[in-house]
Amino acid sequence: MPLPHTRRPPLRSAVPALLIALFFVLTPQNPANAAAGDSTADAVLGQTTLTATGGLTDSAAAISISGAPGIAIAPDGRLYLADANNNRILSWPNAATFTNGAAADHVIGQPDFLTTTPGTSASSLSYPQGLHIDGNGALWVADAFNHRVLRFPDPTAPEGAAADLVIGQPNLTSGVPNIGGSFNGLDGARANSILFPGRVRVAGGRLYVSDSGNSRVLAYDLPASHQPVADTVFGQYGSFICRAKNNDGACSSEFAPPHGENLYNPIGLDADRAGRVYVADWNNHRVLRFDPPHAASPVPAAVFGQSGTTAAEPDGPGVAEGGLHLPIDLHLTATADLLVCDAANHRVLLFRGPLYGAAPDGVLGQLDDLSGQSVNHGLPPGSVDADGLAGPTGITTDALGNVYVVDTDNNRVLRFDRPFVALGDANCDGRTDNFDIDPFVLRLVDAQAYAMAFPHCPPAACDANGDGSVDNFDIDPFVRLLVGE
Repeated sequence: MPLPHTRRPPLRSAVPALLIALFFVLTPQNPANAAAGDSTADAVLGQTTLTATGGLTDSAAAISISGAPGIAIAPDGRLYLADANNNRILSWPNAATFTNGAAADHVIGQPDFLTTTPGTSASSLSYPQGLHIDGNGALWVADAFNHRVLRFPDPTAPEGAAADLVIGQPNLTSGVPNIGGSFNGLDGARANSILFPGRVRVAGGRLYVSDSGNSRVLAYDLPASHQPVADTVFGQYGSFICRAKNNDGACSSEFAPPHGENLYNPIGLDADRAGRVYVADWNNHRVLRFDPPHAASPVPAAVFGQSGTTAAEPDGPGVAEGGLHLPIDLHLTATADLLVCDAANHRVLLFRGPLYGAAPDGVLGQLDDLSGQSVNHGLPPGSVDADGLAGPTGITTDALGNVYVVDTDNNRVLRFDRPFVALGDANCDGRTDNFDIDPFVLRLVDAQAYAMAFPHCPPAACDANGDGSVDNFDIDPFVRLLVGE
C-alpha cells in the first residue's frame, strides 16, 4: 500500500470547461454498463444461484466448497480458494468472469478432484487456511494442521505439483506442532516454529505469518531455505518462546487484560511495502496497525474496533461506530483502503484511508446499514440472497476493484463488482471531482504514463461507466459525474 498522494489542481484551469464542451459532442455512446457501486453480490461459487443454500456436488467434486477460509487472486486474474475441509486448494481461471456455480479447473494439494485425504508432504495439505500470491507469482499457503507455511513456486503447474520451501518445519514431510515444543504450555514456542498458522503475506521483502495457535505474528526476511528463524515477534512482549493468550508480560499466566503488546489468537494479516503491519486480533475483537520501525516488542500505532488497546469488548465502541466481533480476516486494497471480515457481525467493513481514521465508510452483508449485525441481514433461517453474509472468513480484491468474500457459513464465495470504487475517481482520493480531470485524460491518451504517475490506482479507477474497460465510452459518464448528474 503506497503512501497517500497529495491532491493538486488541474494543470490548466480551462480544462474542465473544454472537456465538457467537447466530450458531449465528440464521444459516441456505449450502451454497456456493468453493475457496480452497490453492496449486492454479482456472482457466486459453491452454489448454483445467489439464493441457493444446498451447496454443489458433482462426480468430479470440482464445484464443492466446504469450510473455505482463505482466498487469493493472482495478477493474471486466476482465483485460488483454500477448501479447508477437503484439504486442498481449488482454482478458477478468471475471478472477474466466473459464472454462478462454475467448476474449478485446477486443484493443489490433492492428485485429483475426488481425493480429499489430508497429508504431510510437498504436494499435500491438512486444513489449509490463508493464501497469498507474491510478486513472483508463487503461492504461499498457511497449512494449519501441519503447523507450517508452504511456498508453491508455480501454482499453475499440473496436479501434484510440489512446494519447494517450508516455514515452521525442518523439511517438507514434517508436521509437528511447535517442532516438538509444548502444545499446551506457556513457553513451548520457538523463533522457528509455528502452531496452527492462520494467514501469510509477503511485502517489502519480508514474510509475515499469523501464528494463531501461539497468539503471535512472526516476521522474517524473505527466506531462501527451510525453517527460517523469525527476527520480529508481535504479541508476546518480545519473547519468541512464550505462547500465552494475552500474555501478562512475564509469560506467567494466560488471559491477562488486553494490551498493545499482547494478542489472543490473531488470524487476519496484511502488510504494505512501507512495513506497516495490520493484524486481526480475533479474540480481542480488534484490528491493530503496527508502524515501522518495529522494535523488539512492537506497539500498535492504531486500533480499530475498540476505544483503546486495553479494551476487548465485542462491538466496544458500538456496531455503527466500527465495533468488531471476532474479526477474522483483512485486506489492504490498491487504493490504500482496509477491508475487514467482521465474522460474528456477518459483515465486511470498509475503512477508507486506514492511516487517518477508525470509523467505517462502507459495509457489505447488512444492506448498507452500519448498525446491522444479523445473519444474512435478518432473513429467515435457511434463506439467503445476494445481499447477506453468514460468518465471512476471507476477503480480497482484484485489479478491477471487485471484492471477493468467502461467505463460509453459507458455503459460498461471492463476487461484488466494484462495490467501493468511486466511479471516475481517477486519482484515487476517494471522490470524483475536478482534481480527477488531468489523471483521467492522461489515462485515455497514455496508459503507461498514467500507471507510473498513479501507481496506487487500480485499472478500474478511470472506468467511469463501469463496463470493465477504460476508453472513449467513459468520457460522457465521467463528465456527468463531474457535474453531478
